[in-house]
Amino acid sequence: MYVFIACYVWMTGFGNFSYYYKKKDFSIARFAQMMWRVNFFAISSCIVLDNDYMLYYIAPMHLLLCCFLTVILIWEIPGVFEIVWAPLTFLIGYKNPEPSKVNLPLLHEWHFRSGLDRYIWIIGMIYAYFHPNVERWMEKLEESEIKVRVLIKGTIVTISVMIGHLWYEYIYKLDKHTYNKYHPYTSWIPITWLGKITMESYISQFHFWLRSTIPNGQPKLLLSFLPNYPLLNFLLTTTIFLSISYRVFKLTNILKEAFIPIRDSKCLYQNFIAGIANLAYLYCSSFIFQKLPTV
Repeated sequence: MYVFIACYVWMTGFGNFSYYYKKKDFSIARFAQMMWRVNFFAISSCIVLDNDYMLYYIAPMHLLLCCFLTVILIWEIPGVFEIVWAPLTFLIGYKNPEPSKVNLPLLHEWHFRSGLDRYIWIIGMIYAYFHPNVERWMEKLEESEIKVRVLIKGTIVTISVMIGHLWYEYIYKLDKHTYNKYHPYTSWIPITWLGKITMESYISQFHFWLRSTIPNGQPKLLLSFLPNYPLLNFLLTTTIFLSISYRVFKLTNILKEAFIPIRDSKCLYQNFIAGIANLAYLYCSSFIFQKLPTV
């Protein structure tokens, strides 16, 4: 599961870098649209389900991390992490409801999850940078003689299989706690060969594919509609999961274009003010209703 989550982070790094690299669009509107895409579904899920923001930790990772050197400083030097993130405990803190973990520090889960994928988004950006050249090289390769083409492709496949086998034997087969230590530095290996709806599918998996036995808990079980038919159940839940992810992706982008227009700065400013005002009104209203006595 950790590898697939790393894929989401990798794809976002790849996609956003590709856009900025090709379009050269560094406007506030474009940045706002990116933040909308990353956080819309996550925040909506938090509001509707009363879950902590940290459960969808890829969203705050994209919102708060800045650069490679910052990642090294925060995650590799002991003590720096606590100093940097302590002021944001209200946002990324998480009190695990499981009895065995209820006494862990509020930042424990954020430290663990964000640390797992702290480098993979950078790998995605590097891949995006070299992708146009690799694509042109592959086109030229297809035009070469068949012997040369087969030799080069065969060499690439052989090397890939060897590296994948070594990763599987010496990394993937490790016990969970040992594997976690190597994951930030090795997750790029399977992702290189695993290679739109990353954010939506990441969040949807917790509610339409997996399930938890406690409120605000971490899903560990596959959603079950056909308990006596595991393969059919997997097919059904996966179909629902992918369909909803795609639908939410389309909805997020439609709302993004409506609320965050790129070419109308005045409308963007007005929508921003209106959004803040509506959020404040809804928050105050819900706070008041919670305080009202129940009959």
